[in-house]
Amino acid sequence: VTLSVGILLLLIGLAALTTGSLLPSKLEDIGEAEFVVLDQRAVEYNGALGISRAVGMVLCAIAGVLLVASVLSSRLGRRNRTGGPGEDGKEEQLSPILPENAPHPWGAVISAPPAPFQVSWVQGVQPKREV
Repeated sequence: VTLSVGILLLLIGLAALTTGSLLPSKLEDIGEAEFVVLDQRAVEYNGALGISRAVGMVLCAIAGVLLVASVLSSRLGRRNRTGGPGEDGKEEQLSPILPENAPHPWGAVISAPPAPFQVSWVQGVQPKREV
């Protein structure tokens, strides 16, 4: 869940950041030195672009934290399950029925070397072509 939420927030944050950065800002003041007119719509538009950039950066930061937390929790969970020492320093036995060092009745079969096949013993199944 954390990974999917992190990726979703990252995509939304990248969209907001891209929108705020790529759209051009508008001129806020029009006129010459003595007579300057302030365009209120341009001020609001530029403010919205700034807010979009800020929201995009915040969402990307939150997504980065979530993705790192997801990866770390996955790694730590896998590490604890794969046989790291327990809290008291002793390794836990996974199966109470079969002890780890007990001889298995099929041990001779498993430890036997593989059958010695050679290339000359293998025959093709395709019919030979007569000329």
